[in-house]
Amino acid sequence: MKMTKNLLLGSVAAAFVLGGSAALAADQPQAPQRTPVWACDITGFWELPNTDICFKVGGYAKADLIITFDEYNANPGGLAAGGSGSEFLDTVFGLVGIARGGAGTLGNGDEVRLHARQSRVNFDARTNTSYGTVRAFIEGDFFGTGGNETISNSSALRLRHAFVQFGNLLAGQTWSTFMGLPALYDTLDFGGAGAVTFLRQSQFRWTQPLGNGVSLVLAIENPENADVRNVALRTSVNDELPDFVAKLVVGQEWGHVELGIVLRDMQGGQVAGAANLPLMPAGTVLEDDIGWAVTFNGRIKLPVANGKDDIRFNALYSEGGTRYLLNAALMGLANGGTEGAREWNNAGQLLEAWGVSAGFRHFWSDNLRSNLIGSVTHMENVLIGTSVEETHTVFANLIWSPVPRVDMGIEFIWSELDLLNGTSADLSRIMASISRSF
Repeated sequence: MKMTKNLLLGSVAAAFVLGGSAALAADQPQAPQRTPVWACDITGFWELPNTDICFKVGGYAKADLIITFDEYNANPGGLAAGGSGSEFLDTVFGLVGIARGGAGTLGNGDEVRLHARQSRVNFDARTNTSYGTVRAFIEGDFFGTGGNETISNSSALRLRHAFVQFGNLLAGQTWSTFMGLPALYDTLDFGGAGAVTFLRQSQFRWTQPLGNGVSLVLAIENPENADVRNVALRTSVNDELPDFVAKLVVGQEWGHVELGIVLRDMQGGQVAGAANLPLMPAGTVLEDDIGWAVTFNGRIKLPVANGKDDIRFNALYSEGGTRYLLNAALMGLANGGTEGAREWNNAGQLLEAWGVSAGFRHFWSDNLRSNLIGSVTHMENVLIGTSVEETHTVFANLIWSPVPRVDMGIEFIWSELDLLNGTSADLSRIMASISRSF
């Protein structure tokens, strides 16, 4: 009986307290309801408290198992290895030493490598304004230098993207405007097909919609020319004007195509002092000219597999714009001992290059897909027999997504490079990867 009495008294007291609290809260001024900004309606974004900013953390973790067959050199002369053989393109151009007669090659046959350096993280902040969406985006991965794999297996963080978007204006570091993002290939390999533009740099870009899915994009971008007139090779002290990029973009239900051009101020001059490079003697005059490159690329949807299948293609030509063609830029660097740099040959002429690539993506089911990709890159006016003149690559993969945001795949890669003197070298690679995006 006493317990029942206590429970009744406690209930009455609680009711008075709750009632008093409710009355007190009713007397307080209520904060007006905030209308969520538009960006918060995007899946994965949330509204930062007491701001008009919607925020998202993204990226992925990715593990790679890489088995390379045939002899190679992970650090050929004249080509920065970057990932010390961890990226396919480094290994491909390690074939330069073999094709030139084996000098400096490791000669150790096959190699196995495991790493997680492609993993990345990004931050995205957006606000809807009367000028359009204001956005800040920052991303990094772990292909930076300075890490070690001896004890800690550390890999250094490096900046990939850092830009501000204000309506139609973009300013900061991101993919070059010249690059066709929708036409990039779905590969496990970090570098992917070589006959593409794969370039990030700082820029100021304006996108002007023209209606009916058509846009005109104009940009000025960081030029980063290589000054070969001085003994300190490949410094960027000779940049006087930015690179100018213009691109016409068409996006329709059937797919996406782009036509672009880049113009570059190529400051040449006379090679000073001792010879900077073998076969480029002091006194060699480099052309002072306008470099340029053009691209036509796209992704065409196919009316199969619920519209998921597609064909992607890239066609590029450059004269003094080889860094806008991925494998051509690496060919120029691999030819550092026999060509002036990645933009001039040893006679002081601007290098000419072209590349074509195409790929077919097929969905076997909603969560199982394959890609078959071929690529050719050619240097037109190399002059020395031991210079890399042409590369060929083939990719074939199978990627399974057992649950959303998880990719598990296996990929076969074959690559060959040819020297001007007719010698060649090739290699093959099997790569297995698993990634989880967030």
